[in-house]
Amino acid sequence: MCRRSGACQYAQRSSQETDIGPSLAESGFHNHNGGLMNTPPQQINLELGEKEAEGIYANFAVISHSPAEFVMDFTRILPGVPKTKVYARLIMAPQHAKSFAKALHDNIEKFEKQYGEIKLLGQDQSKPFGFQQANAPTPPKSES
Repeated sequence: MCRRSGACQYAQRSSQETDIGPSLAESGFHNHNGGLMNTPPQQINLELGEKEAEGIYANFAVISHSPAEFVMDFTRILPGVPKTKVYARLIMAPQHAKSFAKALHDNIEKFEKQYGEIKLLGQDQSKPFGFQQANAPTPPKSES
C-alpha cells in the first residue's frame, strides 16, 4: 500500500478503483516518480479493499530464496515475548524481487532527501528508538 503524505494519487485508502499508470503486472513496483519502474506506459486499475488498506505492521522480516522465487515472511517481535507468528508472506520471482528492492531503495533516498537520514538502531545511541530494556534498580550499598 502506498502511504505518501497520508494520501497518494496512485492508491487511495478506500475500496475505490484508481488509475495508477503503467502495469503492475509487468514490472510490479510503484516508485512515486510518476509511474512504475522499467515499464512502458500502460494504464491499470488498482482496487484497494478496506482490509488491505489497513495494512499489516511488521518490525521483522525473514527472507529466503530458491532459484525460482524469493519468500519474505513479515512478523512482529515484542520484548519479553519469545514466540511470534507470520502475519504476511510475499512470494516473488527473482526479477520482481530485484525490481521491488530498487523501488524501495529509490523511495528511501527520496524520503531521506525530504526528512533526513534514517538512522538504524545502534547508529545513534544518544537518541533511543523503539523498545528499550529497562535498567534493573541497583541495590543500596551496605555500610560496613
